[in-house]
Parts: sequence; structure tokens; C-alpha cells
Amino acid sequence: MAPSIFLTGGTGYIGGSVLAALVKQHPEYDITVLLRNVPDTFTSQYPNVKIVRGDFDDTALIADTASKADIVIRMCCKHEPSIQAHIDGLLRNGTPSSPRFLIRLGGTGAIADWADSSYYGEKNPRVWNDIHDIEQLTSLPDTALHRNIEKIVQKAAVDHGDRLKCAIICSCGVYGPGKGPGRAQSQLVPLFCDEIINNTKRAFYTQSGGNARSWVHIDDLVAVYIKLVEAAAAGGGNADWGLHVRTDQYDTYDEKKH
Repeated sequence: MAPSIFLTGGTGYIGGSVLAALVKQHPEYDITVLLRNVPDTFTSQYPNVKIVRGDFDDTALIADTASKADIVIRMCCKHEPSIQAHIDGLLRNGTPSSPRFLIRLGGTGAIADWADSSYYGEKNPRVWNDIHDIEQLTSLPDTALHRNIEKIVQKAAVDHGDRLKCAIICSCGVYGPGKGPGRAQSQLVPLFCDEIINNTKRAFYTQSGGNARSWVHIDDLVAVYIKLVEAAAAGGGNADWGLHVRTDQYDTYDEKKH
């Protein structure tokens, strides 16, 4: 049976591109999207995609819709009540024999060095590795951006790992033309260009200009999403779901389950 998918942010830059890829590559999937505003061409472009009208404050609606889904794809780094609604809804019907899946978009700001003024314009020698540094990446201090949402998802993975499989995709800066029905540009690149065109009139840098960040093309990021959704549709596939790090910060952790 084809999986049922509930996706939020379907008119955003990343969410819209993921939606377009899912519809194109897996027309058999049963897809529902949460939209506050529906673009004029959305229905004609995606006639088989179901629309639920609402926003992240409609937590009861989100939980009810999530309860009917096998997979939730959440395209938002913030808003605690709605992430909890997604989790509560998925847990209604998730079982050990038929777990539900939550794929959440994280924010690159989680590991940004914005809080340390000594790195403004200067190179930070730290280079993160998403395999070897996984324990540190999933145990960031509470001062890290978006950490409040990550802790909610991680706690759900620990408390309900037999019924709810969770994954967080935390990309670096994203560039390239979007493929979805709404926003087609990244947030950062146009921001930089606007600053150059409207204010500085030239390319600029701060201090020595040694600081740097990584970038990924939208198509490559979407490919990761598709692979993860396909794994979820296969009951988990070869993907590594949940929390596999130190857990002294989670009181309900059960060592035997991991």
C-alpha cells in the first residue's frame, strides 16, 4: 500500500521543491499539505495532492491530520506547539509493528558561531562532521538556535522509539532555483545580493573575511529528502532513525531499547 504523507511548508523554497519531487517521482504516494494560502495554480499543478487549510497555530487540525499519515515532513525550524501536535498525532496510530515517521527540517544556525563575537569575519577552526560528531551535534547547549525544537523531537524519539521514528535534516546554506509552487529562491543568496545592489554597491566582507560557511544545491538537498522518505515508506529501510547518542539529559531513556 502506498504511504500517506503529510507535508507542511509546501509553498516554501525547500518544502515546495520536496513536494514537486515527490509528486514527480512517486505519483502513487497519498500526499496532503497544510497551506495557509493556496496559490492560484496549485490545484491544477498538483490535482492529486490534498489540501488542508490552516497554519501552525491550528494544532488540533495538525494533530488530527498527522494521525492519518504514515510520514510527516515538517518544513519549519521553529514553533513548539505545532511540532508537538505533529508528534501527538503520529503517536495516535503508531505501533511497534507499524511505526510512524517524522522528518523535520533543521536549521543551519544550530551550529553557527554567531554567539561568539571573536568569529565575526574571522575563521572558526572547527569543522563539523555529521558522522563522527553526531553525539555533539545532537547534544548542543540550550543556547544553540532551534535547540528547543530539537529537544522535543529527540525526547519523542527516546520515549516512543518503538512507535515513532524521527530524523532531522539540518542542511547548510541552500542555493539554486526552487521547483515548487511558491518561493523559488533561497533566503540567503538574494539577501546578500540585495545588500550589495541597494547599499554597499560592491561585494563586501567583515574583518579579514576569513569566516566561511558551506552550501548545498537545492536539488541535492531534495535528493536526501527523497531517499529518507523512500526509506520510511519501506518501514525504515537502511536509514538510521532516532537518537543514538549519550542520553543523560533524557530521564526516560531505556538502554535496552537502543
